[in-house]
Amino acid sequence: MDILIYQVLGKLSGYSNVSYEINGFIEKDVKLSSEALYSFHAKNNHNPKIVYVCPNSLYTKQNIREYLTNPVLLEKELHDEISSISVYEDFDILVINAIGNYKIGGEEVSFENTPGNVSIRLFLDMLERVKKYDGKVKLIADISTGHNIYIAAMLEALRAIIVYDKLRNGITGKKVDAAYAIAEPVGPNSESPRRIFVNEYDVKAFFTLPIKTQNLDSISKLEYYVERSDTKQKIRCETEDERRRLKNLLENLVKAFNSIKYNVPLALYTSAIDFSQDADILERKLIDFLLKVTKPVFNENRVAVTSLKWKDLFNLFYSLALFKWMSNEMGDLKEKDRASITELKKKTIQIYSKLGLLLNKRFLERDLSEIYDKKDRIPEEWACLKNLYPEEGMQGPLSVSDSKRNFFAHSGLERTMVEVRKYKEEIELRYMQEQLDLISKWLFNPED
Repeated sequence: MDILIYQVLGKLSGYSNVSYEINGFIEKDVKLSSEALYSFHAKNNHNPKIVYVCPNSLYTKQNIREYLTNPVLLEKELHDEISSISVYEDFDILVINAIGNYKIGGEEVSFENTPGNVSIRLFLDMLERVKKYDGKVKLIADISTGHNIYIAAMLEALRAIIVYDKLRNGITGKKVDAAYAIAEPVGPNSESPRRIFVNEYDVKAFFTLPIKTQNLDSISKLEYYVERSDTKQKIRCETEDERRRLKNLLENLVKAFNSIKYNVPLALYTSAIDFSQDADILERKLIDFLLKVTKPVFNENRVAVTSLKWKDLFNLFYSLALFKWMSNEMGDLKEKDRASITELKKKTIQIYSKLGLLLNKRFLERDLSEIYDKKDRIPEEWACLKNLYPEEGMQGPLSVSDSKRNFFAHSGLERTMVEVRKYKEEIELRYMQEQLDLISKWLFNPED
């Protein structure tokens, strides 16, 4: 298994040689607890990697403007310094924007940032790294060192990546296992091994929509996620294409989600729901945008970073994850515009079982069985489903409200909107083409 070990560093010097103990394994004469975690997993035939999280306030030399606003230069500088204290070379540096006031190169420097920004930056790094691995990944947040602000932000990022991963893989599936590690304090008697406690870390994820549909116009605009009002107009102009694509994706996510939640699976086989948009490309553009707008700006001994609406951003990433999963599960269905009862039942019940939607499963089986029981009446040419129920032919036309009620009450198989035919050994269903706009509207707002 691939292991990613994140540790926040609060300083670059002054560490003592310490022996650490993990589940009976002892690593001697290392300075950082992450090194012991690295060695422990390497000797257990895993593939570990350390990521040292370094606030840019750790830089204490001259030319602070050049380094503090250029993470690439700063990363190289910090990498050289950490190499002098770490016995393992297999580590990366993640530079994050600091919070607080520090003396650097003889100058007082104020770092203006938020814990939410830090958690977003850590989340983005975890997300990018996890994507590179094909198999399972274990993320370990080593919280033995570093300022409390950064530790809290790292745990928030770890929580977010767990939720993202579960939504991306259908709630019950997951690619990421997570844990946090904490070492006993290093006291005067540094000869005795200090225990490292590794605790599994998990949070629940539910099949719920991460966004509110009434806010769709706002949350589709990237400037919405930036607190600074003076930059919003510029961002609005530069990200117009992203806004249109994001809004389209979120609208289709809402409809796809509701088709499952409200048990309307046949809609997934129609053009009413569009899974063609590449959520990975849009996610990449979002990541690039966030890295750009949070680049530090040095001005009169202030290193300022644009504040982000981090909770809303996490919900946006959760939405992208959910869309990806649904697209993978159902993206090819729309090309058919129809489904056999056998296929619809098999595919949909498989999805419902993954999500624990047992009532939906029961009602769908009931409604499909009712149609199948009338197979002797079904012609080989497409016919309206209501024709199978001649005993109801004397009733007047249904009102729109009656149709909508019947639509959601009977697994989306409203008799005046569905066509049926016998094809080879199967019974096929499809929606009437002229009804798709209305179905799309209902799915977007079922409760209206």
